[in-house]
Amino acid sequence: MSTILVLTDFTIKDNHAAYYALNLASIAKANILLCNVYPQNQSRVHQSEFVDQIYDSLEKQSKSDLSELAGRLQQSLYTVNDGSFKPTIQQCSIGGNLMVAVNELIAEQGILMAVIAAHSKDDFFAWVNTDHASQIIDSINCPVLVLPYQAPFGGFRKIVFASDLERYNPEIFDRLFNIGNLFDSEITITHIGEAVLGEPTEKYILKRHVEGGSAQIKSVKVRYLGIQNKSVTAGLEWLVEQANIDLMVLIHRKRNVFQKLFQKSVTKRLAEQLKTPMLVFPANLKGTTVKVA
Repeated sequence: MSTILVLTDFTIKDNHAAYYALNLASIAKANILLCNVYPQNQSRVHQSEFVDQIYDSLEKQSKSDLSELAGRLQQSLYTVNDGSFKPTIQQCSIGGNLMVAVNELIAEQGILMAVIAAHSKDDFFAWVNTDHASQIIDSINCPVLVLPYQAPFGGFRKIVFASDLERYNPEIFDRLFNIGNLFDSEITITHIGEAVLGEPTEKYILKRHVEGGSAQIKSVKVRYLGIQNKSVTAGLEWLVEQANIDLMVLIHRKRNVFQKLFQKSVTKRLAEQLKTPMLVFPANLKGTTVKVA
């Protein structure tokens, strides 16, 4: 059975993301793994007893907060007696490097996706949270669902996939259309550029993305929409406002040092001002496709 990994630092936004993930897991028939990664003393030099006590306290607090959150999520399952699937809720408290810990979990378990909360750049703790979100988006080897605070869960009936049309990774589309099939979604493949593509090119794009996939892909409603705009970010923002979509999907590619110095990626700029849930696939996603119910 697949698992949804929920990364949390126990903020109110992270707690909302955990409840959202629980609703998603109930429909996807997936289990929940709550994970908190806390700082750990990495120095080989002997530290004072006071420093050791600080790290011990962080570990105890992490485990305590995880148990409390898991208990509240479990209680919410008991209040609904509609015969729906009840996810198993597990906990994982890890000391050390965030990305090392997360990618080890992904390698060991059948992770459908990781779920994190979006944190506004105006947040008091934005310097911490934005950095963590950037690390996750850049380095994780599974899809990442980024959630705006207070976004209600109502399924993903309208999904927009923003494509640069450069490279094609069939596993990404297997996973995306698998989710679309689960929610009976309408998936719109869109490309934003200075020129609108002609009809023959649009038909080729749909053929490339759909006909090369599995039967699961072919059962999902798919269409193409070209958007003329010099700014990819502005084009996507316009689409979100006009189309009333439930999920924005992007593929994130790592950038070189020069690009990192002078501009943020489209994915990260959108995450800072997110109003709609955003599912981010790593461009080099590898491994066996994780199936949902």
